[in-house]
Amino acid sequence: TLEQRDTYFRLLADATAHSKGGYWYVEFWNRIRDAALDSLPENQQSRFESLAATSGPPELEDLPKPQGPGKDWQLAELLSILQAGFRQRDFQNGRRMFSAAQCVSCHRLAGEGSSVGPDLSAVGQRFMLRDILDAIVHPSKAVSDQYRVSILFTDDGRSLSGRIVSRDNRKLTVATDLRRPSQTMSVPMDTIEDESLTPISTMPEELLNSLNEDEILDLLAYLIAGGDAGHPVFRD
Repeated sequence: TLEQRDTYFRLLADATAHSKGGYWYVEFWNRIRDAALDSLPENQQSRFESLAATSGPPELEDLPKPQGPGKDWQLAELLSILQAGFRQRDFQNGRRMFSAAQCVSCHRLAGEGSSVGPDLSAVGQRFMLRDILDAIVHPSKAVSDQYRVSILFTDDGRSLSGRIVSRDNRKLTVATDLRRPSQTMSVPMDTIEDESLTPISTMPEELLNSLNEDEILDLLAYLIAGGDAGHPVFRD
């Protein structure tokens, strides 16, 4: 019935919006949603498309802005400012910088953010600070195939680059703007003549360059604390 379909698509939207799963969790929910929409009678599709839509990560224009001034931060400089330590860092500012540095557009931490990239909730327990900073400053230094940029060549002479979001027998969906990972385009599979992976990470470079020293320290404290306001780095 229409009422059952209404409930079904609302549940799909809720599951996607409140995902706490891994990298492919949201993508599989999206595939289930798309398959369900494709199976609907044509006169019902527009009604349920709006119900199935989920709110993605915030647009870049809506993210908070750092106070700055920033600079062209190099790894050695960042490591040197860590000598000040992390005691009494600002939790709320660290959370704000997680958005201002665009981390929230791709990563989830403490239940907030997107599942485009790895969940960072336990990054402080798994990696040393130097490794975390190195990965931010040099995102393409060591990249899993899952997070590398692909290049597509189509039969009309076009080339596209970006992260492959999904594929099936009919189309391939690719995010072509690495700073706006929720914006995607579809390419018919029968038009793709060649596809290759590059050694480039889908994570943009220079994400810390708009932040000042205190903002970077608050962000790093927020990361190593896993978004926990009770962590020692936020105590008086």
